[in-house]
Amino acid sequence: MRMIRLKIDGKIVLAPEGTTILNAALKAGIHIPHLCYMQMDDIGYKNNCASCRVCVVEVKGMNRLLPSCTTPIVEGMDVVNRIAEEDTDYSDRPMKEQKIKAMTVETFGEEYPEPEKC
Repeated sequence: MRMIRLKIDGKIVLAPEGTTILNAALKAGIHIPHLCYMQMDDIGYKNNCASCRVCVVEVKGMNRLLPSCTTPIVEGMDVVNRIAEEDTDYSDRPMKEQKIKAMTVETFGEEYPEPEKC
């Protein structure tokens, strides 16, 4: 089977043609968060419906985010896992802190407990 070379989060990855971005990443030790994608080959069940959109990634040159669980890899593809980038410490990102504060106010009202700094 032909091997495809692509880049995921700056790391060069080789995977067989027909592999999805998610499977190529997972086999290369790169975590892309996912929820609805399950492979249970031992019981003959496979679900890759891309309904949750948790695994969306940016593919450079594309004008929208793509679900990594159903998007096949292409030679030279450059994938950026934005979800993993967003899932970092918020303390050094003032805008994200404001978004969290706004969501907290929506939930608890104006008298919400101030989050502890790390």
